[in-house]
Amino acid sequence: QSGAGRTGTWWGYQQFDEGAMDPDMVIFAKGIASGYPFAGLAARADAFDKLAPGTMGGTYGGNAVSCAAAVATIDVIQNERIMDNVAERGKQLMKGLVALAAEHPEIVDVRGRGLMVAIELSGSKGIASAITKAAAKRDVLLMTAGARECIRFLPSLTVTYDEVDTCLEALSAAIKEALGK
Repeated sequence: QSGAGRTGTWWGYQQFDEGAMDPDMVIFAKGIASGYPFAGLAARADAFDKLAPGTMGGTYGGNAVSCAAAVATIDVIQNERIMDNVAERGKQLMKGLVALAAEHPEIVDVRGRGLMVAIELSGSKGIASAITKAAAKRDVLLMTAGARECIRFLPSLTVTYDEVDTCLEALSAAIKEALGK
C-alpha cells in the first residue's frame, strides 16, 4: 500500500533514514500497475542467490496487459510529476487534519506520509464508522482502519488542491454530525 509514489517517494522505506535504508527485498504489487494484477520483487543479488528455483511464483506474474499497465504507470508517475503532487497534497491534507484536531479534541493523532494518512479518535467504539458514514452523505468516501478508532485517507495520487479542501470541509461537518455538535 505504500509503494509506487503513495508516500511521496517511490517506496515507503525511502521515507526513513533520509532515504539511506537499503532493504534486502522490496515487494510490490497492484499500485505499480494502476490496480491491474501485477506484482514484483526486487532484491539484492545475494538475497536472490539464497532462493531455491521455483520459490518466487505467484498469480500476479507474467500477464502482458498488466506488464503494459505497469510500464504506463511508471511513465505517468515520472513524466507528470505525480510524486510532487503527492508531496504537496499530502502536506495540505496533514495541515488541514492538524487544524481539525485543534478544533476537535476527539482527534488524538494525525499521522502518515504523503497521501497515506490517518487520524485516530478517542471516544466511544464506532465513532470512526459514524464519521465515515456522515462523510459519505457528503460524497466523500473514507475508510476505517486498524483495531483502534482510525480513519484512513488514501486519495488518488492525482488528487487536486480543491478536492483535498472539499474532503477536509466534509470531514469537519461529518465530525460535528457524528459527535452531535
